[in-house]
Amino acid sequence: MTMLAGGIGAWLLGAILNRLDIPGVDTALLWLPLSVAFTIFAVGGIANAINIIDGYNGLAGGFAAIVLAAMAW
Repeated sequence: MTMLAGGIGAWLLGAILNRLDIPGVDTALLWLPLSVAFTIFAVGGIANAINIIDGYNGLAGGFAAIVLAAMAW
């Protein structure tokens, strides 16, 4: 379902990952089907990674706050 949500977000909002600042990968992500597929994979992966962290120790909220603070910095 998270991958479906990523697909819907890419379709309705046009929210796709088209740049990762990795040489070569950025060139490949200019191809729209690959970019959409990678976006769907990334959305599903992030959601499942947070779920696994929460299942291990129940601290996913704190981890998510730290990740968002690091991204904001």
